[in-house]
Amino acid sequence: MKKIINIFMLFLLTYCCYANADVKTGNDLYKWFKAYERIENGSSSMNDGYDAGSYLGFMIGIDVANNLFYCSPVDAQMGQFADIVGKYLKDNPQEREKPAITLAIMALNKVWPCNT
Repeated sequence: MKKIINIFMLFLLTYCCYANADVKTGNDLYKWFKAYERIENGSSSMNDGYDAGSYLGFMIGIDVANNLFYCSPVDAQMGQFADIVGKYLKDNPQEREKPAITLAIMALNKVWPCNT
């Protein structure tokens, strides 16, 4: 039953994102991730700060909604969230047109599923 409720909540979350006029897609999130990655590697330009900040802000927002669609360890670091979602986006370019929130939750649930 809990799994059905979680799937329904994911559907509602995705549906609500479509109602927003400024829906961020996986393409937006991937652009931000690439800026974050360049900063982490020390090869950033002056324009990367805003995009990297947007990426980390998005990750913080995802972390606040924790324990509904994925179950991260208590001691998980923000860098882990950023790396997991970024790797998912890099490995699944065919899905980047989907809403960013949906892709981030899918990535985190794949690594940290909740045991029901």
